[in-house]
Amino acid sequence: MQSPDDENATYRKKREQESKGFTINATETANPENVIQLIDDVAVNKNNIDDSKILEERTDKLIEKTPDLNELHTNDGYGNEGVDKKMEEHDITLVTTAVRGREGKIELTITQHPEYEKEYTVKCQAQEVKSTPTRKRNKVVFDTEKCTGCPLKTECNILKYKGIYYFTHADYLKNKRNNNISKIPNERRKIRPNVEATIKEFKNKTKAGKLKVRGQFKVSLFAFAIAMSINFGRIYRLIMSNNEIFAGILANFKIFVVQILFFIKLTQFLARTNKKSNNFPNIAFRRA
Repeated sequence: MQSPDDENATYRKKREQESKGFTINATETANPENVIQLIDDVAVNKNNIDDSKILEERTDKLIEKTPDLNELHTNDGYGNEGVDKKMEEHDITLVTTAVRGREGKIELTITQHPEYEKEYTVKCQAQEVKSTPTRKRNKVVFDTEKCTGCPLKTECNILKYKGIYYFTHADYLKNKRNNNISKIPNERRKIRPNVEATIKEFKNKTKAGKLKVRGQFKVSLFAFAIAMSINFGRIYRLIMSNNEIFAGILANFKIFVVQILFFIKLTQFLARTNKKSNNFPNIAFRRA
């Protein structure tokens, strides 16, 4: 039943967990070399919109705010075909902490030729085969004789189809996304959990994650205000922990205050001058 006090609120059931209202998606910087990490994007949507769809729509905004973005860490819920195309278009490596959907026992790795875009290589535990293009897809034919000694042959669906495997460019992008986490250093594989602590800050002092406001606009105001307060808190703690930065900011602040005081005095002086120049007797005109 639709909530009578909020017509925009929606209902969703995910993994046996029911929820209603809106979702807040936050993105923050996560470069280990940064002195400070800040939230740089917040999006509020109806809670029945898939996370991957939200990322697909927000990618251009993220790039606008963070032009040097080249690696993005999310959980498995943010990956889909549209997102993969966006990441390829902007040359961004999407790292997901888990694989969406059921994991197969046969691990396939699809790589694209660096010069010939329509040429791929598919590798399994037993062999590596180059693809040939068909009218709509790509095709590889594995040597079934090499599969006879593979311990996973009973689990292999490709062997059931006589070693023939068809795939598209979208399948290649999905495979690439799923394997990205294994290609980066170990210290960068656990970056994403930090954002979970950030989301807890959004929910801090809310009763079971429920807000006292209604409507997407007011929820957006709440989300933006919390994001700004989190950023201000991080900046303040950084300043207070670094005496050199604090001294520099204090010096600039003093200059700023002096400039403001000078501007106020100048404005008051000009106002008094203008008042004196206009201090002439009034002239009334009457008909004779």
